[in-house]
Amino acid sequence: LLAFTFDDPEAFPWGGEPILFDGRPLGELSSAGYSRQAGRAVALGYARMDVAITAEALRTATCEVDIAGERTPVSVRVA
Repeated sequence: LLAFTFDDPEAFPWGGEPILFDGRPLGELSSAGYSRQAGRAVALGYARMDVAITAEALRTATCEVDIAGERTPVSVRVA
């Protein structure tokens, strides 16, 4: 389970959007909402990979969420 903060404060995910990890499909968002504290959308999603997702991999990878065909950058951490 990963936690996402959307880099674009105008992004509006609903949940169910694909998660992209270095351009490859990784899973999907399970829930999303707006955080007044963060001033932007936040979400949770499940990642499915053949290997463990390490903190180093999360730090160095490009992670995006596809919202209606538009790839939106996100910050990610293990939830």
